[in-house]
Amino acid sequence: MPCEWLEFTHIPFGKSGGKVAACWVFEGPKLAAGVHFPGNRIDLAAPRGWTFEGSLSQRFTFVSGEDIANRLKYLRTERGLDVFLDASTGREVFKPSS
Repeated sequence: MPCEWLEFTHIPFGKSGGKVAACWVFEGPKLAAGVHFPGNRIDLAAPRGWTFEGSLSQRFTFVSGEDIANRLKYLRTERGLDVFLDASTGREVFKPSS
């Protein structure tokens, strides 16, 4: 969803080749399309004791619209989330209920 004041992307993290989800407030002119960093580097803030290994960022999965029917099996709705079984990983995945 387009937003003028907030940026979001997945940033390469560490030497494992993984990416971490990150967002930040961006104020100022946007000179082109794409992600706008506030400078040449960004400081990542995370809760004390957080590690990439085992985090949601490490386990992040994107399923394209074309793959949903072949890959995800609906299981239930729970606390405002639809729960699916991802056939390719054997893990449960979640999305907000419509």
